[in-house]
Amino acid sequence: AALAPRPPAIAAPVTPAQEAAAAAGALEPTAADTELVQRAFAALETNPAQPGAREVLEQAEDAFTRAIARFEGPLRGTAGDRVQLRLGRAQARININDITGGKMPEKAEAAVVDFNEVIRIMEADMSSARGTFDYPSVFVRRALAKEEIAYGRRDKTQWAGAVADYTRAINLWRDGMRDSPGNPGLGVNPMVLNF
Repeated sequence: AALAPRPPAIAAPVTPAQEAAAAAGALEPTAADTELVQRAFAALETNPAQPGAREVLEQAEDAFTRAIARFEGPLRGTAGDRVQLRLGRAQARININDITGGKMPEKAEAAVVDFNEVIRIMEADMSSARGTFDYPSVFVRRALAKEEIAYGRRDKTQWAGAVADYTRAINLWRDGMRDSPGNPGLGVNPMVLNF
């Protein structure tokens, strides 16, 4: 399903909850915001072999960018919302680079920027990441993006950055994410042991 340009949405009447949020300095997401985010995430399921897949993913990247501007701006979205939107945009960018056979490393570089911001958001409130695979997994995803940059740019320094991210993830899974000294940690995700 292509993310075709849509005409501007007609503003719905403001609800009491939206008025309260606006008075507090934040707005509530509109139906148009919700639809934009849903369509962007749905586009990530596009079969890369499908004709027009690159265009669908480029539209998804644009939709994520618009949603991020809203959720990091007037909507003042939760940290979880902002993390998921940035992860979605990063994945769209990685998929675009993959479809081109690695010929768009600038997309992987832009994904690394998103992963950096996700890590910053998560580190601002580690209580939400503690005891989950989410935080270490971002390091794995950033490492994979760095591998794509290394391949596309023929930049060997990116390999070292990828190894550092994989190592960080392994250390976090093994012992860095323990809630207490007696907890053995989450264990290493076996998918990362291929580097």
